[in-house]
Amino acid sequence: MVEELKKLLKSEKTEKILTKWTVATMNKLKTIDTEIITSDAYLVFLRARSLVLGVDVEKVFEDLDEVWAAILRGIWKTYTGQWPAMVEFISTFYKHTIVSKEFWRRVDTLYHEQVQLTKRFYQERQKSLESKMTDDILPFFRSLLKFMEQIREGKKTFIDELYFCT
Repeated sequence: MVEELKKLLKSEKTEKILTKWTVATMNKLKTIDTEIITSDAYLVFLRARSLVLGVDVEKVFEDLDEVWAAILRGIWKTYTGQWPAMVEFISTFYKHTIVSKEFWRRVDTLYHEQVQLTKRFYQERQKSLESKMTDDILPFFRSLLKFMEQIREGKKTFIDELYFCT
């Protein structure tokens, strides 16, 4: 690939072809209606803006503040003994759940299931990457190498077919 790139850069035909493509690209750009592109982009901006403005950010933060205050109230009531039901729940949870072997066996089972799921996920990702390499990336670089050879040798390429089809 590097050797072909060096040959491509040294070839006299490369400059002629690139100049021809540049002129064709500039001519094509002159035919584009920028007004419609600008108006479509502005419309997208206005729609996004109206979506964001529809959210009452101040209310969201007030609600979050209320949730945080409720949590702190609950902690304070629990520590001061004003919420006996919560104290009973925590005591029962500790005495009958956290210290039981059955609880930890179940946690261990769930943990190993999650490890297996994660392992399968990464194995599938690895297979997908291998597939992308063989099906997409390697063919792309082979095509790129062939394309560079065509330019260096002054042969017709797909770009010539796009711009200069007759």
